[in-house]
Amino acid sequence: MMNKEIILFIILLLGLLGTLLPFLPGIPLMFCALLIYSLIDNWVHFSPVFVVNFGLVTVFTIFIDYFATSWGVKKFGASSIGIWSGIFGGFFGIIFLGPLGIIMGSILGVIIGELISGKNLKTAFRISLGSLLGFIGSTLLQFIIGLIVIIWVFIKLF
Repeated sequence: MMNKEIILFIILLLGLLGTLLPFLPGIPLMFCALLIYSLIDNWVHFSPVFVVNFGLVTVFTIFIDYFATSWGVKKFGASSIGIWSGIFGGFFGIIFLGPLGIIMGSILGVIIGELISGKNLKTAFRISLGSLLGFIGSTLLQFIIGLIVIIWVFIKLF
């Protein structure tokens, strides 16, 4: 294996890790690595069509990541105050608590927002569970896509 392939696999593995950790842009990092590799490699191993299709998958995962948590809280009956406070909670959580703060901040934000909107604590907790389930579902989907990409790249290169 040559140096550029080793670097590609290291970045792809970092991207796979990024599907689990909120501070690394998982699938987008993997896409950028594959695009740059393909340009350097003069499209020998990966055709432009392959890279464009992976680009579309990347856009899809960004869309899913953005909307899955929102869908989860809506499915569990969140109010618009709960949704917005969950978004702000995740934002402030990552600032003050690091990567896991996005999860804890979102959950706490949804609970506070639902309490403000007049729901009881039990209902607020149930709705925050929807936020957690949406986040877990999105993370799992991204991890599976990332794993498939790594396997596919390995097969194409060897």
